[in-house]
Amino acid sequence: MFELPVASPESVGIGSEQIENMIRRLERNQIPMHSLLLMRRGKLVYEGYYRPYHREKLHRMFSVSKSMVSLGIGYLITRGVLHANDRIVDLFPEKCPADVHPYLAEMTLQNMLEMRTCYSETTYKLGLTDDWVESFFITPPDHPPGTIFHYDTSSSHVLCALIEKLTGMPFWDFMKSTVFHGLDLSGDSYMLTDPCGVSMGGSGLMCTPMDLMKIGYVLSCKGTIFGEKRISEKYIDQALSFISPTVMKAPLPSEACGYGMQFWRTERGGNVCYGRGGQLLIIQPEADLICVTTADTQGLSGGNQFIYNAFFEEILDQITDEKKEESSAQASLAGLTASLTIAPVDGAYRLPLLHRVNGKIYE
Repeated sequence: MFELPVASPESVGIGSEQIENMIRRLERNQIPMHSLLLMRRGKLVYEGYYRPYHREKLHRMFSVSKSMVSLGIGYLITRGVLHANDRIVDLFPEKCPADVHPYLAEMTLQNMLEMRTCYSETTYKLGLTDDWVESFFITPPDHPPGTIFHYDTSSSHVLCALIEKLTGMPFWDFMKSTVFHGLDLSGDSYMLTDPCGVSMGGSGLMCTPMDLMKIGYVLSCKGTIFGEKRISEKYIDQALSFISPTVMKAPLPSEACGYGMQFWRTERGGNVCYGRGGQLLIIQPEADLICVTTADTQGLSGGNQFIYNAFFEEILDQITDEKKEESSAQASLAGLTASLTIAPVDGAYRLPLLHRVNGKIYE
C-alpha cells in the first residue's frame, strides 16, 4: 500500500501555529470547509477533516476532473497514440454532421486543451441533443478555434470520451491503471456519467482528498514516478504554463491569473486544479508546497478567494527553508484537528428546545 511519507510541519519549515491560524481564519470567515491537507518536500505534514467528512469519504471534485482529463491525454500523447495537432473531427467521424463547419474542421486537441474551441459556451447545455458528445459536433460554431479563451466544459467532456473510445475503458479505471498505477488511489473512486454513459470529464470525479494529494505528488514529480515516465516532462510543463489570459472575465483575483491546458494559474506563480465550491489542489513549485482543500463555498460569494488568501498569507508567506523548533503549538493543532466539524449556517438552529438536547446522548 503506497502512503505518502508523514512528517511534522516544523521539520519542513512550517509552524503548527501557522496551520492553526489558517484554520481559525477560515472559521472566522465562516467558510464551510470539508478537509485541509498540506504537503511540503514530498512529505504530508497536515491532514484534517471536518465531521461528518473523513479520510475514506468520497467527495465530488467538479472541475478538478478537467485537469485529470489533461493528464490522460498527456499519457496518450507521450506514447504516440495521439498528437496535439490531431483534429477532433478525424477522431469522431461518427459524430460529425454531413456538412462540417470549417471552424469545427480546424479544431485540434491543442485548442480543446487550452479552452480555445470554436464555441463560447458549453454545448451540451444548449439542449440540441441528449448526447453530450454529439452536441460538440452539431452546435454551430461562432468563432475560429485557437483565437478566444472560453471555459467550455463540453471540450473536456469530449476529450474524456476520446480517451474512453481509444482505450475501451471507463476513464477513471484507465487512469488508475496507467497514470496513477501504484499510488493506490481509493478503490471506490469513480467518475459520474452523462445520459449516454460517458464519464463526465468536465465535472464527474468522485475521489478522496488524499487521492488529490497523491495526484499532486505526480505533478510535483513532473510525471515520472517510481522511476517510470508516465507523462513527458515537456507535456507537464506546457500544461502548467501560462497560455491564455483570463483576467477579462474573472470574477475573483484567483481566477484572473491565466490558464494552461486544463490547469489554472495561481496569484503566486503556481498552479491549481480548480473545482467548484472550494475543491482545490494548489501547487506552489518554488516552495515545494502543495495544498488540498474540499469545501462547499457555492452559496458564499468569493468563498474560494478566502481559502486562497488564508493559504497564501498564513502558510506560503511564512514558511522557511530551515526546520522550526518543536513547540506546544503541535499539541494545540492536534486538539483542534480532533474537534473539526462543519459549523451550522449562521442563524440556524435557534429553536428553544436546542439547549435541552444539544450535547446529550440518547439510547
